[in-house]
Amino acid sequence: MTTDAPNWWREEYIAGATHVFQAKGNLVRGTIKEGKLTDAKSGYFRLAGAGTASKMKAGGGPNEAVAMNAGRTKVKCDIDNYQAAEWIEDVDLDKMELDERQEAQATAAMALGRKFDDVIFRTLDAGTGTFGTAVGAANTAWSITLAMAAINAMQKRDVPWDGDVYCILPPTAWNQMLINQVFSNSQWSDEKSLAQGVTAKKWNGVNWILGYEGLFTTPSGTGKRFFMYHKSAIGGLCNKEMQSRITWENTKTAWFANNWMGFGAKVLQGGATGGIIECLVDSASVIS
Repeated sequence: MTTDAPNWWREEYIAGATHVFQAKGNLVRGTIKEGKLTDAKSGYFRLAGAGTASKMKAGGGPNEAVAMNAGRTKVKCDIDNYQAAEWIEDVDLDKMELDERQEAQATAAMALGRKFDDVIFRTLDAGTGTFGTAVGAANTAWSITLAMAAINAMQKRDVPWDGDVYCILPPTAWNQMLINQVFSNSQWSDEKSLAQGVTAKKWNGVNWILGYEGLFTTPSGTGKRFFMYHKSAIGGLCNKEMQSRITWENTKTAWFANNWMGFGAKVLQGGATGGIIECLVDSASVIS
């Protein structure tokens, strides 16, 4: 056989495409107070204040009721538009078994999901230093003891302990929690089903969720900042769920896959007495 025979060997691709490792995003969905608007650039969340009951006077005939005068406020949330688009040359489609248009849409959905998470967490980051004393440090490991300290701080603020407290953890902090049986053993914690592909546990009244490294900012060195928060402490508004359009652009002999969403976020109950606790961990600390 001629030594050039390998030049005629047949090559094939497996069906479908394997996406490079990337976070799918949308971890925050369902953990915040969400609202939907139609054709609006901004919207308002309504906040009802606390009231105080008064003792009724006894005897002496009818008494004038004492009004609670509970506060009524509103918080404005602006919405921005985000896009994930891709050009797909038609001549390339003729050379592929798979439909690149579908793969582009899947890639865009993950990109927009990560952007939704990013908008929420950057809004939380903007309040850094206003949420009271942070739990943990950027140069130390996370631990069950620190987790309890964050819980204690939240409970002292009279935050409702109603199953709607969340904490999305950096991978290092998540694994440092897992080495403790009180967290990993099903006798003390429950596997939490939030969404497909989301890893979560419910322990001590908090929904703990495994986050992805790119979600968390670095305050210093190898530290990562994250938050424990009540669902009603931060709001997210969406005026358009993900929209997808694939159009043929004749002058470019290509398809344009365009995907976009409109959303925004706002802290609703922050400050040193609100429902948000800032936490810190050294992402390079040893898991032991």
